[in-house]
Amino acid sequence: MLTIQKWLEGIGRNRQQVSECPSWPPDLFAICASLLKRSGTYLRIFERRSRRPAWTDARAAGIRWRKNVDGYKKVSAGNLKRAVPPEVLTDWTALMKSAGAGVGDIADDPKLLDALIRLTVIADAASDGLGMTSLRVGSGPILRRSPGMIAKHSICFCCPGRKELRATTFKW
Repeated sequence: MLTIQKWLEGIGRNRQQVSECPSWPPDLFAICASLLKRSGTYLRIFERRSRRPAWTDARAAGIRWRKNVDGYKKVSAGNLKRAVPPEVLTDWTALMKSAGAGVGDIADDPKLLDALIRLTVIADAASDGLGMTSLRVGSGPILRRSPGMIAKHSICFCCPGRKELRATTFKW
């Protein structure tokens, strides 16, 4: 059985323990959106007639995260970790508590599913406007200051051929 833990270990997170919450929004988005897709629960989001109350403030948390990240004059792994909002850490902790569960069982755990959806929405909002077509300087202020540091620490650069790890912007 493919557990969440084994899946996270298999994606090759650069220099981070599996239990450590990603501090770069596109990485968090890639991980959570890929888990939702791989587990088959991605479509469950659209089966619900209304958004769950647990999702309502997720976009605002992502916007705050992005402002925190953009507010640093010097980009470092430590600054990125300090910028992660408490909502993300809470939901990541919930995900790690369920790390022994099967990827295919995510749909059977509504709290875990809500945490993954919230993390995806938060990371999507925080990633809005980030991007680059190569390792050259990107569009966001954070990337202009230190594209090399991001490239060294981000899973988005170590897996260029894995389509499931490419971020896509959702409108929530």
